[in-house]
Amino acid sequence: MAMSKREKRVLHRIWRNQLESPSSGFDPTEDYYNPWEIVCLAETRNPVRGWRQEPASNSAETLNEYEALARAYPMLKYLREGGYITFDSATYGRTPDDYEIRVTNAGIDLARQLDTFWGRFSVWYTERKDGPLGLLFTTGISIIASVITAFITVKVVG
Repeated sequence: MAMSKREKRVLHRIWRNQLESPSSGFDPTEDYYNPWEIVCLAETRNPVRGWRQEPASNSAETLNEYEALARAYPMLKYLREGGYITFDSATYGRTPDDYEIRVTNAGIDLARQLDTFWGRFSVWYTERKDGPLGLLFTTGISIIASVITAFITVKVVG
């Protein structure tokens, strides 16, 4: 099963938050997230710096702690089972319901791909290359490459 946009968003933003410089107000060694923050990362389209201090105006703001946990845990579980993150209840977190989340090497590779247009395209193609759309796309590219090669060959030889 392919990763959903929300799961990709959570993975990418956790990775980006761990890369932020301390001058932006975020401690890169801090990897504790509560369920509300996970839902906020998944649902906001373009989070601004300081998203932990000032909640974005979205549906995640109105969630109680149980609803947030019910929405965050399946995403975290999928990312953990895919080998993209490791998470556990935080022993030394800010609150008792925090999770300690670390991005694995596989997660870092995927998050880096999600950081650029061509990387996102590569992930999209990899997820769909075995289906009919991937077959159509691959066939189209090979036909275009063949026509270009034939055209260049005719111009050079002929």
